[in-house]
Amino acid sequence: MVGKGNSLNRLPPVAVKPRELERMIMIADFEILKKQLAELAKVINSFQCEAVQLKVVELVLTGEVVAGSVEEVATSGKGATGGEKGKKKKAKKKAEKGEAAIKRRSSKKGAVPILTQLIEEGYFKQGHTINNIVEYVERDKAHKLKVTSLSGPLARFVRDSKLKRDKNADGQYEYKQP
Repeated sequence: MVGKGNSLNRLPPVAVKPRELERMIMIADFEILKKQLAELAKVINSFQCEAVQLKVVELVLTGEVVAGSVEEVATSGKGATGGEKGKKKKAKKKAEKGEAAIKRRSSKKGAVPILTQLIEEGYFKQGHTINNIVEYVERDKAHKLKVTSLSGPLARFVRDSKLKRDKNADGQYEYKQP
């Protein structure tokens, strides 16, 4: 408000172009913003969890400050993506307690152990195409394998002379024991 006691009335009128005025205001706002960011950086860096740091920055930038939202993220152990605390932290805690880390093994057999088992059982005494192998394993061994997961191991077994391959009348490779 411009009134009798206002300090703006005492200043002589200055001709300032609108763009220069905008620039001056932006520079002043930038300096204020710079100071605020420096103060905010100290607070953000005090959180060890990167997910909490990201959540704080997100809340500040969007202006959506919900009471307790940062504290909830910090105490829940969930990050901005909603994931759990890392496995490394859990393993580290177990190691500190002296507990042995239990490694889980997949119950699913891969192509190499299945092929080795088939060789030991004598399956490859007769020639079989890759599709025959997949069908047999699925039907009799109850393992679902893809042709693409067998092609590499079969080639390796051929190179290692565990199997040999010859083309049949249809132009497909048949694998059998040497």
